[in-house]
Amino acid sequence: MVSPTGEVPFESLVRPLGPVSEEARAVHGVTDEELAAAPTWPEVDARLVPLLRGRELVAWSASFDRRVLRRSSSLHDLSWPEVEWRCAMHVGAQIWGEYSEYHSDFHWVSLDAAFRMEGVRLDARHHRAAGDGRRLSVLMNAVAQSAERTGSHED
Repeated sequence: MVSPTGEVPFESLVRPLGPVSEEARAVHGVTDEELAAAPTWPEVDARLVPLLRGRELVAWSASFDRRVLRRSSSLHDLSWPEVEWRCAMHVGAQIWGEYSEYHSDFHWVSLDAAFRMEGVRLDARHHRAAGDGRRLSVLMNAVAQSAERTGSHED
């Protein structure tokens, strides 16, 4: 969890129910050994959910994050709270993506591509929640500052 100012009020790995797949390990670099000492999802849920109440959640790929959180809760017979989500990737597509007549929508871009196109730089750990959260916070603030200066990026 990362605030709009880039502070990290909560961060945790989660001990999975089984071993980490090779694909996930290649993306995140998280090992089974690291996760063995991590708290379980019910332990993380008990600390995280109270911090989320009454907040809007912003994620680069909100549908993915929402699906993973709901599924994790469901696997442990927990209910994920109804919170409002905003997908920064969807909004960002309107800023940095090319329009597709075929799809009648803008192409999504990666967080890395949005960083390059907005001219933002931040050394943070990729594909870790806090690192990507910090990157998204910096990017959103850069877009807001750019919009203030130029009157663009109205969404």
